[in-house]
Amino acid sequence: MTTRQLLNRNSYVLVAAAALMVAGYIVAQLGTWTAWLAWIIAVAALFGGFFLLRTGRGSKLSDTELELLVGSGKPVMLQLFSNY
Repeated sequence: MTTRQLLNRNSYVLVAAAALMVAGYIVAQLGTWTAWLAWIIAVAALFGGFFLLRTGRGSKLSDTELELLVGSGKPVMLQLFSNY
C-alpha cells in the first residue's frame, strides 16, 4: 500500500484529529467552560459524522442467486461498489 492510498483511506480520521488538536489547543488557551463545552460538542459531532457516513455491510450474492435474478425475465440492475 502506498502512502497516498493510506492517506486516502484514512483522510476523514486524519483531518478530524488535526482539527480537534488545533481546537483543543485554542480551548486550552482560553480555559473557559463554554469553550470546553464547544470542543466536546465538536468531538461528538465528528464521531457521529464518522459513524453516520461510513458504509454498511454489503449484500453479496452467490453465483446461483445471481443467475436466478438475471434469468428471471425481469430487468435487473447490478451495482458494484468497493470501499477502496
